[in-house]
This record gives sequence, structure tokens and C-alpha cells, in this order.
Amino acid sequence: MRNSFDAPVESLTPESVLDIIKDFHRQQCFHDPEAEPDIHLSFESTIEEWRQACDWLDCKPLGRALNERFGVNFSDNEWHDALEPSNQKTLLGVCELIATQGERFAIKPLNIFGGNCREAGVYIALRSALKKAGVPMEKVKPSSRLEPLLINHWGVISDEVGKIAPGVLPSVEIKGSFFQRLGIGLLFAGPLLAFLDWIWGPTGITLFAIAFGGCGALLLAVSSGMKPKSVSFENLETFGDLCSRVSESTLRNESG
Repeated sequence: MRNSFDAPVESLTPESVLDIIKDFHRQQCFHDPEAEPDIHLSFESTIEEWRQACDWLDCKPLGRALNERFGVNFSDNEWHDALEPSNQKTLLGVCELIATQGERFAIKPLNIFGGNCREAGVYIALRSALKKAGVPMEKVKPSSRLEPLLINHWGVISDEVGKIAPGVLPSVEIKGSFFQRLGIGLLFAGPLLAFLDWIWGPTGITLFAIAFGGCGALLLAVSSGMKPKSVSFENLETFGDLCSRVSESTLRNESG
């Protein structure tokens, strides 16, 4: 059997790049309140619309982020030509540019005991992609639970699965650490107390409102780098579950 580094690669097409971009946006909408779920991206979408949909950065940092995300190496000038003016340039130009260099690991069924096993091919492709992205995969087997990997690397896993099989992952559920949740609670408590003080007249709780809000903001800032308490994808418990979901979905897409 091939080892975990033997998954073949395939060149991206403008269509596959667009599918990946749309899946990044879909996943972002599950956890980022700044993302705009009602904006539907297409080749005709302007860069300005794309930025609004994903709360994207300005030209130079956006181009560099795309270099990292797609594993390509375009200069700031090349990105400027593709992204500006943002109200005129469209996603078609971005997708065409990325497709000239972009690659992803391909799913190729493995021959096991004389038969082609698609899930084994998915397993090899996902392991290869995640390993390359820096996720420790040496001890990960199909029976391994997903949550320990997700707590430390859920963003990378979401991105890499989205490249190989856009649209496959269900919504992500993230539960923050105790301090993150406490910070959010205090942050909301501050304005609530201030509103009650305004409704009831001077009650002496304004200082408490300010203190609660300040403590909440401070806790969120301090805990921003902490690991979440839990991260999960609906109905995916093990790495094998993820491989099965990818296998079934990509097979339906190929058949359709």
C-alpha cells in the first residue's frame, strides 16, 4: 500500500478554485458574525462583493493570505492586477490566476486485494493534505476520534478538506473555554446593566456596568489564544467518518 505521502496531486481549474472559495465562505458563515451568508459568490462577483461576503482584507494582505491558503506564489503586483479596482475586477480573474499554479491532493481509489477501495484513497489524500499543512497525522487511524485534532487544528482541517471536497463538511460547533464564555457574558452584562440604569433612573449601577463590560473585554482579549473547550462537526466522530463522508459526496458529484 502507498504510504501517507503518496497521494497524487492534480492541478486546480478556475471552476474548482471557485468551489473552494465558495466553501471557505460557507464555513466562515457558521462561526464568523462578520461574514455575510446572503451573498452568493460566482465568477461574476466583484472583488468588492467578495470582500463584503467574507470580511476580507485590503489588496496586499489579501493577496498574501491567498498565496498561503492555496500554496501559490504570486507577487503583490500580480495580486494588485487581479484585485484592483475592486468594484470592477471579478472572481473570474482571481480563479484563473490561482489555477495557473494551484494544486490539491487527488482522490484515487487504492487497489486492495484485487478491488478498488475509494475510502482508502480518501484516507491517503486527507492524511497527505493535513500532514503537509502541519497537522500531526502519524498516529491518526480511521478509528481515531476527530475532536482532539479539531481542538488544535480545526481551521486547518476545515480548509484542507474544503480544498479536496468543497461542500462536504457540515457546520462546525465550537464551545469556547470557560474564560471565553465568561468574557462574553460579562461583555453583554455591561450594556444590559447600563440600559436598566437608564430605564430605572440613577441607581448607582452604572459603575458596575462599566466594570463588567471592561472585565469582559479584557477576559476575551486574554483568552483569545486559548484552545476552545470542544470543536465538532455534526455526525462526524472519527477520522473514518470524515473519510466516508468525503468518499460518498465526491462519488455522487462524479456520478452526477
